[in-house]
Amino acid sequence: MAIGGTRVDVGTDTNALLRGLLEREHAMGDGHAMSLYLNLDPREFATPAARQGEVTSVLDEAARQAPDREWKKIIESIRGRFSGEDFEVEDAHGLAIIADHAGEVEVLQLRRPVRRRVVFGEHPYLRPLLETMPRTGWGVMLVNSRMARILLGSHDELHVVRALRDDVHGRHDQGGWSQARFERGIEEEIKDHVRRAAKELFPLHQAGLFRQLLASGPEEIRPLFEQALHSYIKPAFVGWIDLDVEHCSAEDVYRVALPRIEEWERHEQETLLERLREAIGTDGRGTNGLTPVLDALNEQRADTLLLGEGFSAAGVRCRSCGWLGVAGSTCPVDEGELCAEEDIVECAVEKALLQSASVVNVGRDTPSVNGYHAVAPDILDPATAERRAVWLELEGLGSIAALLRY
Repeated sequence: MAIGGTRVDVGTDTNALLRGLLEREHAMGDGHAMSLYLNLDPREFATPAARQGEVTSVLDEAARQAPDREWKKIIESIRGRFSGEDFEVEDAHGLAIIADHAGEVEVLQLRRPVRRRVVFGEHPYLRPLLETMPRTGWGVMLVNSRMARILLGSHDELHVVRALRDDVHGRHDQGGWSQARFERGIEEEIKDHVRRAAKELFPLHQAGLFRQLLASGPEEIRPLFEQALHSYIKPAFVGWIDLDVEHCSAEDVYRVALPRIEEWERHEQETLLERLREAIGTDGRGTNGLTPVLDALNEQRADTLLLGEGFSAAGVRCRSCGWLGVAGSTCPVDEGELCAEEDIVECAVEKALLQSASVVNVGRDTPSVNGYHAVAPDILDPATAERRAVWLELEGLGSIAALLRY
């Protein structure tokens, strides 16, 4: 891992990353984890000195809460990383630092602010990452008759990752058969160029660097591009946006692409809720409310877990088998001791991820949770109001629900 930490804003599969953190910790088997979250919002920490001061403050707090000397040694080693000249987090709006008792440390640079937290526990505390990180990686292809650029990112930012240019001959007006042959030759060169551009997408898609795709190009190029897309990528293609593909900046692309990205992500959540309503009402492959969802997770039946942002509840967990419930003193499965959990929803997220279920955070879009300034619901813009409506519908279902495998 680079000393500056892993960026998680470009094509990151959030569920896979969180699952990997949990699986690594479970492989250690010692039941000790430290999770630190640092808010580096540029509106609050505009200078390097202010950002360094916040890092130092959180590490000092962690050292005071450290359960033993080993943790204090790990914290000091992290402090050494941050004080090094080659540690750069200027672009980060937040940081997550996840460590285990063996000294393995993962530093994640976030493109959104997070609320400051210091948590020591048996497992990594992952809910802030679920609420902060982009769920879907996006690709944008800019292509015309002679050049192409590929940008990757999310609803937070887009970056140029590939660029290519082909020497396609220009047209002339000499007339006759030679003119026709020349024109056909140019058309084949353009087709080859577009096929080559589309081919560049395949390894990026296979590597999981984008899940959905937008494109921009002249009208005459569009059918050629769609035909050239690999069959694995065609289902990921969302549609076209209008840009000056040769001269636009990454910022221009992001500005034009963002409404389409938000529209698609909003539609995806609305579709999940529609599937949930139908499943609850007809075939039984859906459930809602804390107790029924925990029962489904205990039975390993959950396929997709939906959570309303900010929802939490107390509960109990079996120390030996991991059974989750809302109350009790003895496990109904193995009669083991139940321990109190301040937030049983965090335990539900962990169990779902380890069962290879998808976990979907439904944002409320009143942005006080992750460090933004709160917005009154009655003055939300239409797109934000629609997203909030999805959150309110899930809230009406108990703020937690699941689509089931069987």
